[in-house]
Amino acid sequence: MADRAPKRARADSTAETTVVPSDLTRSPKLLTMLESMNEKTVFNLLLAAAQEFPSVAALVEAEYARLAKIENEKTIDFSQHSKSVWRILNVEYVKGIKSSRQFEMSQDAFLEVIDKISDIENRCPQHASYGTKFNALESLRKIGKVICMSDSSELMREVRKSFSSDTSLEDTMMDILNTMNQEQWERFLNEDVDDVAWTERLEELADMAADWGIFEGLKAVVELLSNDDDPDDDDDDYSGGDGNESGTNVNHNGPEIIDMTSP
Repeated sequence: MADRAPKRARADSTAETTVVPSDLTRSPKLLTMLESMNEKTVFNLLLAAAQEFPSVAALVEAEYARLAKIENEKTIDFSQHSKSVWRILNVEYVKGIKSSRQFEMSQDAFLEVIDKISDIENRCPQHASYGTKFNALESLRKIGKVICMSDSSELMREVRKSFSSDTSLEDTMMDILNTMNQEQWERFLNEDVDDVAWTERLEELADMAADWGIFEGLKAVVELLSNDDDPDDDDDDYSGGDGNESGTNVNHNGPEIIDMTSP
């Protein structure tokens, strides 16, 4: 009888599934490569890693929670933004400046106002505290009122012309309102300025804006505020919370009639 061939050793079933860590994970080369990529590429890589590896997703979730807690415990005062807009439109680009020059500078003034609006939006994320959100909306309302009530200079004619087609102010208002949870929404509907409901103050602004043919999107904001339902009540992913509201800078009783020195 022929000798039987010796049996081959059984292959280790874990060999094919074990991932051997690459030296690249601890190499300075990894940092160099990431720094060479643009923000969108790094974001897409992080998203893909988080979707593939639970440990990465957990890190993202923990960092989001940490940042949300920080934002939720502070209140940002935006009152300087509306005051700055008043100075831009009534002093910096107007005082002692000829009409022809005001015309030439009007786009620069308009863009400075847009920068103020954008800064408010960027500093008021979904997890911002209620105080920050209210301050942001109130400052946006005052900015709108400054634009409506400023002197009819050559500069203002051109700036208002720009806002007849630009919807940054009302879009930012809508975006902030849509971040509110039910508790914040109900609280906001009871806000007032000089004993007049904030919603009525916004209606006054919408009427003034209509006279100038600007901020047409305010009509939609007013309509939203006329609806008692939470504008974001279908969002189950955001639990919100008002955070620590003690010692906030919310200004409920600022002067409503702008005296053109302190909007």
